[in-house]
Amino acid sequence: GEEKKAKKEKAEKPKDPKKVAKEFFDSGKKKFDEGNYQGALDDFLSANNTLPNPFVYLKIADCYEKLQNIPEAIAWLNKFANEKPDAQNIQEIKGRIEKLSATPGKISAATEPGGAKIILDGQDTGKTTPAEVDVAPGQHSVEYRLDGYVAQSKTLEITPGGKQELSVTLEQSPPPPPPAPPEIIAEEYPEEEVTPPAEQKELPPPPPPPQPKTNKGVWAAAGIAGVGIVSATVFGILALNQEADFEDKKDKGPEQGQTETQWLDDLDSIKSKGRAFAIACDVSWGVAAAATLTGIILYYVTNKPPKENKSANLTINPVITKDGAGAGATIKF
Repeated sequence: GEEKKAKKEKAEKPKDPKKVAKEFFDSGKKKFDEGNYQGALDDFLSANNTLPNPFVYLKIADCYEKLQNIPEAIAWLNKFANEKPDAQNIQEIKGRIEKLSATPGKISAATEPGGAKIILDGQDTGKTTPAEVDVAPGQHSVEYRLDGYVAQSKTLEITPGGKQELSVTLEQSPPPPPPAPPEIIAEEYPEEEVTPPAEQKELPPPPPPPQPKTNKGVWAAAGIAGVGIVSATVFGILALNQEADFEDKKDKGPEQGQTETQWLDDLDSIKSKGRAFAIACDVSWGVAAAATLTGIILYYVTNKPPKENKSANLTINPVITKDGAGAGATIKF
């Protein structure tokens, strides 16, 4: 009974972490040497989880590198370099990180339908879909071109040793527009050279005809006519005013305190003034008419051509009567 109890206590007693980690480490090393990289990776990860050890990081990185998982291999190597910067093999580790970081990645290109040209960063790779294309780590532009379909392009970020699939369905290109009607080009004919006529000297324009000179007598007659018209207008207004006063006084009769004889004398005086103004108005109109007629005749006579200009005698005869006044003119050629 005691032996069984001792075995039970031994089984329940926790194992030493160092011993467990060493067992996992030795198992992983054996599997790695046998080429079982996935089994070795599992054991090395278990050993590190049991008891973390930077030197186990290197074994884990070796397994990832063998399994073509370069990003994980670089990550574990960087973890070692960060925790053991003074390790004796640190330069070797950094060189290994640099080398793995330059590991080309792959693009698995596929289209529906297939047979599209694979254009990488603007350069034809010479491959058609489906195909794998090796590319350096970093950002790349991938374009698919297929006759009768719309070209498509994508931008990918490739990690060191990484692999990305790029599969697209191409769309058919729209039908081309109908051809344009042929352009009709009109036939061109050479232009005939036209010889300009010989320059002719322009003759100077003829001098303007001499302007007729108005006789001074014409201006004098015009002035007298103007004065006569003004005078006739003034005397005419005065005569009309006297006539209005005469009719008004005649209708009202003698004023208060005025005898009939005095009233008749006033009427006679107003009538006499009105008659005098009327005669003066008539005389003024006669003078204006005579002066106007004289000016017209003088203008006509003085502006005739010299060969036809003959001497003329003008006689103006005023006419005055008891009822009015006027003027008469006589011309002898």
